[in-house]
Amino acid sequence: MRFSPGSSSNKAVIPAPDIHIVDCSGCVVYPAWVNTHHHLFQSLLKGDAAGINLPLTATPYRFRQHMDEYMFRLAARIGLIELVRSGTCTVADHNYIYYPDMPFDGSAILFDEADKLGLRFVLCRSGQTKTRDLEQGLPKALKPESYEQFLASVEKDMAPTTAGPAPTSGSPTSSSSTLRRSTSSASLAAASPPCRSRKRPA
Repeated sequence: MRFSPGSSSNKAVIPAPDIHIVDCSGCVVYPAWVNTHHHLFQSLLKGDAAGINLPLTATPYRFRQHMDEYMFRLAARIGLIELVRSGTCTVADHNYIYYPDMPFDGSAILFDEADKLGLRFVLCRSGQTKTRDLEQGLPKALKPESYEQFLASVEKDMAPTTAGPAPTSGSPTSSSSTLRRSTSSASLAAASPPCRSRKRPA
């Protein structure tokens, strides 16, 4: 909503020539929603009865190895469109599909799809760098990254977005040295200018 200087609700405002006017007569106008926790890639995994009230191994981990670049982009697009249609303008996605020698850049796809819809987007980059019994003998797409791979990926995403890792609680399997390095990267990001939004909704 835009008003000219000194205007009030009982004065007509003449719009600039380049302003698109939407007639909201009979409508309710309210601020857009901010979604602070989403898993966009899981948009294609809805309706799997085998995963109801079960851990991640039941559905996300089972289908994760079949998620190629096309499916990942499609899932992100579906999830973001659903959010837009519900009145959301800012999305924080907690993406955890990262593994050694991954053939596509999931982070770049998420930013790109949010760009196309004019959304503010925050990537909450998850990472797993320790192998548990769960991952033993599983396909590569289910195996964790090395810590070096994780940190390199985060620092790559930091370059254009001034975003970084900000661990709130360390895993009991994380070593003190890796936690110090993660904290150092987060501190560097915090010292940078505020995270820019790619496109702002009109």
